Amino acid sequence: MDHQERYEEYLHLAKAEGFTKEYLTLLGKLGRFDQAVSVAQAEMTKLTEAKALAETLREQNQHDQALNIALKGFQLENDNHYGAFDFAIWTSELAAGLGRDDEALEVRIIAFKLKPSFKDYQKIRQITEERAGEEGWSITRTSLLNYLQTYTEWGVEKAKVDIFLYEERVEDAIATVSDLRSYDGQLIMRVMDVAIASHSQWVIDNARPRAESIMDEGKAQYYNHAVEWLKRVKAAYQIKDLPGLVTTRSW
Repeated sequence: MDHQERYEEYLHLAKAEGFTKEYLTLLGKLGRFDQAVSVAQAEMTKLTEAKALAETLREQNQHDQALNIALKGFQLENDNHYGAFDFAIWTSELAAGLGRDDEALEVRIIAFKLKPSFKDYQKIRQITEERAGEEGWSITRTSLLNYLQTYTEWGVEKAKVDIFLYEERVEDAIATVSDLRSYDGQLIMRVMDVAIASHSQWVIDNARPRAESIMDEGKAQYYNHAVEWLKRVKAAYQIKDLPGLVTTRSW
């Protein structure tokens, strides 16, 4: 019907079948903006519906209405987690472009909570300090770090380490990497290199078993990794002033 420009029939069918996203999108494309917004405010239940209409409104240069619908969307059911992150960034940038900095900050924080990243953390700091100074950033910083401590979704370990080390939260960085597999060795070693002065025993307890596992299983192709772990064990013992322990095994 859309291709045949049978728009009214399309709208009636979409509404009758509960295809809210399609219904709202066509209203927007037809330039019936006030109707689209009115229906959206009353009938939208999902973020994807708001996303579709907001993008359509922006294409039609209805920027303020697009932003209002987008913001409404984040109060609705999030039926697409990964799409929600991209849409949050989109919404934040739209708000910033319209000079609506409070909304830009609000949605940037939503994006961060959906998928933490060091880039967004820095962006939030920049916007907050511009709006509320160092005191405002101090409050937001505490909130974000507390959130990050409890965030357990897989795949953001590097972001967590980047942020925790940037904020000199060494124990939080340690907690992030302690149980990671040696596959993530570069990230673990990065934390060890920062933590070795203050948490040398943790370095020993974490690095030594990784080296021993490689050597005991005769994984010759990974001996270079064992050497890297042992370098950190040796450095940690030197800090603890307990020399010679690394040579107690005849590897």
